[in-house]
Parts: sequence; C-alpha cells; structure tokens
Amino acid sequence: MKRIGLGLSIGSLVALAIGNSVQAATITQTLGDSDFFGFGNNTIGNPVPIVDFNNQEPDDPAFSDRDIREQVIGSDPQNDVGWTHDLSSQLTNLTAITDFTLELAIGGIQDADPSLGSVDDRLFIEGIEVLGAFDTVDQGALGTDLLSFSLTTAQIASFQTDSILDIFIDGGQVPPDASQTGAIGALDSYFIDFSRITVETDDNTSVPEPSTILGLVALGLFGASSLRKKKQ
Repeated sequence: MKRIGLGLSIGSLVALAIGNSVQAATITQTLGDSDFFGFGNNTIGNPVPIVDFNNQEPDDPAFSDRDIREQVIGSDPQNDVGWTHDLSSQLTNLTAITDFTLELAIGGIQDADPSLGSVDDRLFIEGIEVLGAFDTVDQGALGTDLLSFSLTTAQIASFQTDSILDIFIDGGQVPPDASQTGAIGALDSYFIDFSRITVETDDNTSVPEPSTILGLVALGLFGASSLRKKKQ
C-alpha cells in the first residue's frame, strides 16, 4: 500500500482555509418603503395622480413620498435634497468592490422636454456630479421611472473611505419668461419613492469560521503524529 505523506504545515493549512474563504457577495440596501410615492396600489412606470403632494409617514425617509418642493413651504424656496446609504457595518475599506449601482424610483423629471427650456436637475454621488444624469429624461409632470446609475471608480473610491454613500440632487428651475424683466423661474417639481444601492464585492479579506481553522489544525496534528509513529 502506498503511503501518502502530509507535507503541509499547520500554518499552511490555516492559510489555505483563509484563501478558500474568499467569496463574491451582493449587498443591497433600499431606503424608502416602495409604496408608489405614498399612493399605494400601483407600480413604478405609471403616473402619480397629482403633483404638489406630501404622503410622508413618520417612518419614511425625509426625501421620499412627497413633492420635493413640499419641504420649503413658508421658507426660502429651494428644491434640493440629499441623503446617505450607510454600509459601514457591512463593509471595510479593504473590501474589493467589483460593481456598484444606484437605482432611483423617481418621477416628475422633465429635463428633456424642449418646451420647458433648460431645467437641469443635477445628480451628485459622493460630491461628484453624474454628468447629464437627467438630460435625456422627460417623464412629464406626473410620470415615474426606475433610473439606474453605475458608480465611477472615483465615486467608489470616495465611498470606501467610510462606506457611507452620499447622494444629492440639485433641483432645477423652469427658465422664466424672457419677456418679464427680473422674473424668477419656477422650481422644478420631482418626487422620489425609494433609493436602492447594489454592491458587488469580491472580498479577499474574509476570515474563516474558527471551527474551520480548528478542524484543519487538528488534521495537521493528526498527520504529524502519524508520521512520527511510523518512523518509530
């Protein structure tokens, strides 16, 4: 009978366990309750019944289920909004990210409507503008869609400093009537149902379960003991 020698050290076995623990993973986080902008009983892609609405409930994120202009009634007019996705408890700055996308269930964007002129709603991820994010979008005043954006290398690198994704929309304005001197354009109306991020990782910093390491260590000790007995 042929004898098979165990030539791996305990350290090598542990290293092997760590190396074999590498796995690709998909992490998804959704902010907002996917209730069709608070109207319910409908799906993204269909129009909302009205504009200038506020369907927020106490547990809704501040950016969702309302006409973004609703936050400024009685205060300085503006239609900007920002929020964050926090994955700091799930990722480290050593996690290898292979793909990162942002999806927005959003409505009311009319940047591509030629009758309105240059509305120019702008999207920033990690403070870096997504150039032309809404330039080809014309949903009409009531329309809705699920828009997807792939993060750039620079945006991913910035995110990995703290694993918190910063998102900001700089709301546009409908250009004023040129015939009216000093006129100010109307704030663009838009609304968000939910924000979802999907992160694909190839985490080469994974650590195996303690039971896996102990099992391999025991195997190494058993092999070493067997070889000593045979030599005696």
